[in-house]
Amino acid sequence: MSTTTPDPRDRSPQPGKEQGEPAGFRVPAGDPSLPLERVWPPFGLRLESPRLVLRLLRDADLPAYLAATTEPIAHTRSNPFSSPWNEGTPEQKAHASFAWLWECRSRMDQADLMLLFGVFLKTDAGEVLIGMQDVGARDFTLLHQVSTASWLVRAHQGKGLGREMREAVLLWAFDHLGARAASSGAYAWNDASRAVSEKLGYRPNGTHLVPDAHGRQAEEEVRYRVAAEEFVRPTWDLRVTGHREFAAYIGID
Repeated sequence: MSTTTPDPRDRSPQPGKEQGEPAGFRVPAGDPSLPLERVWPPFGLRLESPRLVLRLLRDADLPAYLAATTEPIAHTRSNPFSSPWNEGTPEQKAHASFAWLWECRSRMDQADLMLLFGVFLKTDAGEVLIGMQDVGARDFTLLHQVSTASWLVRAHQGKGLGREMREAVLLWAFDHLGARAASSGAYAWNDASRAVSEKLGYRPNGTHLVPDAHGRQAEEEVRYRVAAEEFVRPTWDLRVTGHREFAAYIGID
């Protein structure tokens, strides 16, 4: 799970600047019957792969999210995340994780973008939340690059789903959003995470020392980068809905 700290930059409206009014985003006035995704297009963005559906979580999804976080996730020798969010009680996760999900909804601009995609497995009984796939970017129209992070409940690991969810967001980022490169990272000992990156065409892009999840010792993190033309594409096609409205909303259409 992505655990970056809140953006210290002041997001309050500045005199002389239009805030939250991208050129292509329009909402009819005086119509309370509009669907939620019409007035907040990120909720309408949907990525569909052969086995998965990725979309931003709504408040109605929070009980399913909490249930997924209370299932076993990591099975590595140490915590693979940058904070021990996965070790808390359900009550602690409800406080911290819900606040993080809500905070990231305010980061919906090309200058500061953080998308927390819920990863839903298609089943005969419907879509079941089994993990999260994050996509972040800063100054996207200038840099044209994104970063990713993710987690998947242990019961669904080892089936290629971690790769499929990463493939889905990379296909969307490269082919629809217009990204030219993507980055990711993992502790040097996290072979499974590193293998997913390497199979998709990522190349090592340096190492550095970072605190472990508990801030008790230094860990070596391996950074990875993949350019759009180096991405090892899957054999399946990604179905995307809601992108045009989303792009207009964040100001990159």
